[in-house]
Amino acid sequence: VVMVVLLYTISGVLVSPNKAIHAAEDLGYTNIRIVSKDIWFTGFKGCGGGDSALFIVHSTGPDGKQHDLTVCAGIFKGGTVRSR
Repeated sequence: VVMVVLLYTISGVLVSPNKAIHAAEDLGYTNIRIVSKDIWFTGFKGCGGGDSALFIVHSTGPDGKQHDLTVCAGIFKGGTVRSR
């Protein structure tokens, strides 16, 4: 069990913040700034089973307002944007 958690965590370290930026850009967000990255127990924080990294992103939405987003991403998949 410990080895599985370590491997999953290591894969989270390898997830680039660019995945979060591109996922937000694809939905029309601009002025994107990564606030934080979390690689611990992302599944318990709203991410899916294939996600090994969670990014908190501050951005300007298509509506011109400021938004805080959560972007879940994995090493073998793209990013999924979730509103906070």
